[in-house]
Amino acid sequence: MKAKKANKPPKDNKSTRKPRYSTGRAELDAQLEELVSSVCPGAEKDYVLQIATSALKLGLQKAKRGDLKIANTALKEMRVAFRMFTPKLMSRPAPRCAAPMMPLPAPVTTIHPASAIRRPSSSARS
Repeated sequence: MKAKKANKPPKDNKSTRKPRYSTGRAELDAQLEELVSSVCPGAEKDYVLQIATSALKLGLQKAKRGDLKIANTALKEMRVAFRMFTPKLMSRPAPRCAAPMMPLPAPVTTIHPASAIRRPSSSARS
């Protein structure tokens, strides 16, 4: 028989919560949090704060110019893509039923052009 586990007291929420993502500089983190809170007061604030923190950490860690250009371009392109495609997905009605699956066509066997050439037999050459 398996031994029953003893009931453990619940852990404190503060001790089980992950540490906040930060730049490592307390006053910079406070300024960044204040800025993000003033711009984005909703539930998305945590993610905006993490994105902004990541950008600052790239600068603090003296990332190379090329790496910064790649990260900047990727973030800009994602923002534009989200902006372009989100309204279309939200406004399109859900399909009533799925279309029936069409059977796959039979595989086509092709003859290589070089093998299609008929060569005269050795008896015909003489």
